[in-house]
Amino acid sequence: SVLRPCICCRLTPPLQSAAYRGLVSLGIGSVGGAPVAGCSAADASRLGVIVTGMRGGVLLTEELLANGLPIDGISGSLVGGIPSSNPLAVPADPPIAPHNCGRTSIADVKEDEFTADLISFLSHRRGRYIDRSKFPDAVLNGMTLDLFSLYKEVVTRGGFRVGNGINWKGQVFGRMRNWTANNRQTGVGNSLKKHYANLLWEYEQAHPQDVVVDRCTLCGRGEEAGATDWIACDSCNSWVHFSCDKRPNLGTFDDYANAEQPRSYKCPNCARAEARAAGRGAAAAARAA
Repeated sequence: SVLRPCICCRLTPPLQSAAYRGLVSLGIGSVGGAPVAGCSAADASRLGVIVTGMRGGVLLTEELLANGLPIDGISGSLVGGIPSSNPLAVPADPPIAPHNCGRTSIADVKEDEFTADLISFLSHRRGRYIDRSKFPDAVLNGMTLDLFSLYKEVVTRGGFRVGNGINWKGQVFGRMRNWTANNRQTGVGNSLKKHYANLLWEYEQAHPQDVVVDRCTLCGRGEEAGATDWIACDSCNSWVHFSCDKRPNLGTFDDYANAEQPRSYKCPNCARAEARAAGRGAAAAARAA
């Protein structure tokens, strides 16, 4: 009999060791219950991008993508024609057709229905049976990955293309079952992005109606502005272009996009409301004194 080479052997040489270390560090010995050794060449290429951030031997840096350098016929700066700040959000080629599954809207869907639909989609997409009792086989903070909460939190914040505009550790992880008050795991933000790229990114592309795309509350424009520095307010979850916020002493976009120790961002409206409330509290305390 002929044995199929493992995923790392089928990747191009520059990707082999990186892909192996990346998969092991994420605890990925199989995808959807199937050993990685059984992955197709297309799956190997896709996982290579996810684990190493490379495509066609080219590192997909944010600077490269911002310049729109075509890679393998795909302009990395665009995801579905929309500017992206996420180097892992490489759109499928050819594009994924809409998944006409009749699933309940993302706002109302229950976890069991979502999981069944995701498994059905991935089974058809990857051409293999996925055992629901073993799905997902990814673990975070000692618990099975909460894919339902991960997906809902990301798509309601503009989708995977937003990248670092989402506070992955503060906004997303904190709303997942995997979160614990005494969590000491490092690399949570990057792990979440890689798990999303591996298990949910294709599903999101097939369900564009799930993605909530807001307009900047400061300039009133959306994606047509061309800005990729989207950031969500930690208080009201509204979206702004960071470059539109001209308040002094805000720091840089990277200060808030840091996956491990992000700064908390409050939009001008919430900051003013907070200041007014603090003023009223101080005045009340002074009168009571």
